[in-house]
Amino acid sequence: MHLDPANKRSEVIKSRWKPEEVRKLRMEARMAGMQLATYVHELANLGRRLGAADLLRELNGAGEQDKTA
Repeated sequence: MHLDPANKRSEVIKSRWKPEEVRKLRMEARMAGMQLATYVHELANLGRRLGAADLLRELNGAGEQDKTA
């Protein structure tokens, strides 16, 4: 299957999209990745401020014995 160069991802992309479209898709994917990273970062900071780790420890029964981890 992968022995035929026409089956390679780069060749399939070349046959389906023009270079300008590929560049635009990559730029959109990069921006979406940055938005996702920003969202995850903000969510993590919010969780820290609200003490989510302590709450999760309590909910999972880890309580006082596992606070060192």
